[in-house]
Amino acid sequence: METSRKKWSYWPNLTQLRNMWRKLSGTLNITTYLGENIKKELISEISEKIVEAMVCEIKQSKYFSIILDCTPDITHIEQLSVVIRTVSVENQPQVKEHFIGFLEAEASTGEELSELILQMLEELEMSFDNCRGAVL
Repeated sequence: METSRKKWSYWPNLTQLRNMWRKLSGTLNITTYLGENIKKELISEISEKIVEAMVCEIKQSKYFSIILDCTPDITHIEQLSVVIRTVSVENQPQVKEHFIGFLEAEASTGEELSELILQMLEELEMSFDNCRGAVL
């Protein structure tokens, strides 16, 4: 009975040798998507999709409350964090909180903050009429 033997080659083939030479000489261009602009675009697109999914879930619950917290960042610009709390109507009622993001507030007055929130809700196509509570 004859056994088949695999021939293992430890020597690179011609294509591998060419690629190694190009890499060493700096003429091999390998496309990577690690540039700063690409990273920022990917993060932006992913965050938009996540917010869309959260807004869809919030709309299914219909009623919501808003939790806001305003704090200055290192450059002394007021950052308003926005969290929306809902009661999920899946199998069992469950309270869920969704971090929507940060808004830049020019002032921390009630009028300025309410304008920011109303504008954000309008951009997310959510009605303020369904808001049942707010914590500032």
